[in-house]
Amino acid sequence: IAANDRRKIIHAFKVALALIITALYTLFIHTEDFVGHNGIWAIMSVVVIFEFTTGATYCKGLNRVTGTFFAGVLVLGISQLAEIGGAAGHKAVACIAIFFVGVVATFLRFVPKMKARYDYGLLVFLLTFSLLMISTNSSLHPVEIASSRLYMITVGCSVSLFTTTFIYPIWAGDELHELTSKNFSKLAESLEGKSNLTIIQSLEMYFDPKAEEKLVTDVSDATYKKYNSLFTSKSHEDSLANFATWEPPHGDFNIKYPWGHYIKVGTALRHCSYTAMALHGCLTSKSKVRVAHF
Repeated sequence: IAANDRRKIIHAFKVALALIITALYTLFIHTEDFVGHNGIWAIMSVVVIFEFTTGATYCKGLNRVTGTFFAGVLVLGISQLAEIGGAAGHKAVACIAIFFVGVVATFLRFVPKMKARYDYGLLVFLLTFSLLMISTNSSLHPVEIASSRLYMITVGCSVSLFTTTFIYPIWAGDELHELTSKNFSKLAESLEGKSNLTIIQSLEMYFDPKAEEKLVTDVSDATYKKYNSLFTSKSHEDSLANFATWEPPHGDFNIKYPWGHYIKVGTALRHCSYTAMALHGCLTSKSKVRVAHF
């Protein structure tokens, strides 16, 4: 694995570096009374959000902080209203709030646009909201829990974002650009061929019965592997395009760079590869239709 892509080794060291920085900050900068048991959320945030590409880390990090923030604000608002009904009313309001928020947040995760960009944020929002609502019935103060947890999550996310951005960044935008370029090359090679005959030349021999043996020999499965890789790259393209929109401007990619066009180009390439697949299927078929000579 390391021989094929040394960036994976670098990524492992980056994660370890972010962990040790967060651990040192948690242990030496703040006292135990201030951080409390919420100090583990800083370490947990680094482990959970740190991804291979910078865009993926930004996506999960910002989603995590935003989901935690809005969950804390909503819990504080509901808790103030629930205090009017006393202890019994507070428990009833907490259960009702958890139910309705669970329904809404889970339903929003099915919306395509929300699922593509904010699925993790909704998940964190639902989890944090439920935990904080339960904690409002305990002796712990919900404001202190929410503020300290949000603070430590922000620390972990900030360290992760700093590390992934300034220490050998692996940009999702660059990965997407390189993937699209490779797909162009693979489609061209599947049509032009690397053997003695191209697909176009093989088509000319298709209707020549004397060239059948030579045709089967020259058209190999390497052609299939080239155009088939375009079919399997769609999900990877979609994820890279999504993560690229979260990245700050870098290199030749400025603000509001049209990352969505890469999806359109990839779709067009796959349509072209359908034609290559049909041609390749005709050439390698054992039963061939011959031209009738009159």
